[in-house]
Amino acid sequence: MEQRVHYNIIVVGAGGTGGNLLKELGRFLKFFKGKESWSLSIYDGDIVEEKNGERQPFTTEDVFQHKASIMAEGMVDCLGLPRESVKAYPRYLDTIDDIEKYQGYGVKTIDVLIGCVDNHRARQVLHKFFYGQKNCVYIDSANEFAEGEIVVGIRINGKTVAPPRGFYFPEVLKSRGKRASEISCGAVNKSAPQHLITNLAAAGHVLSFVVQLMQGHKLEGGILYFNAFTHYCRFDRWSEQVQKRFEADGRMVEQ
Repeated sequence: MEQRVHYNIIVVGAGGTGGNLLKELGRFLKFFKGKESWSLSIYDGDIVEEKNGERQPFTTEDVFQHKASIMAEGMVDCLGLPRESVKAYPRYLDTIDDIEKYQGYGVKTIDVLIGCVDNHRARQVLHKFFYGQKNCVYIDSANEFAEGEIVVGIRINGKTVAPPRGFYFPEVLKSRGKRASEISCGAVNKSAPQHLITNLAAAGHVLSFVVQLMQGHKLEGGILYFNAFTHYCRFDRWSEQVQKRFEADGRMVEQ
């Protein structure tokens, strides 16, 4: 008898990229026809500010409320997703213990970890979580004003078959900057402004990877580069040849 599969979707960050992703991810989950079950956890400690409406899916009525809670409520109330399957965690991820563990019995759990954060210390937590899971797809998005990249890391049966962002960008793991709980989203956006079009492009690419996975298509690890204004897009798939090249450079990272 084939073991039932459960997708434990964890979205970290509900701002420009994460918020726009969740809006469309909810639509996909609403009409998902697969035999597999799913659950969705949303993490973000930020509070909605009026200026967020410029590129994030919030209204003036949402101001002073937690982004994670607003997104979860909207997916349940507006899209009709099961309340028991959508959980909001209005907090930052300072340590791996801040991520709730999914307790699934009699099912094969695939953790779908989606990083939409702008803080390297938070990415360090996600990196550690990824390597602690038996089956995990870690999709991490990062962008500046026009350009961005999305890294897809994959672990199957306790083996890493495609590495996460920390492999391609070792500086992520070396950062000792402030944690997400110590710096506001507004301060980050002031120093590294983003654009609605770029956030939408990133969200669309991330959603594409999730849909591929849940609809049973072959999902390959690697890194996707894009520019939202020039329409440039390239996906470099992870392969043994790429691994050997990086190993020769001494960049194999697994922590």
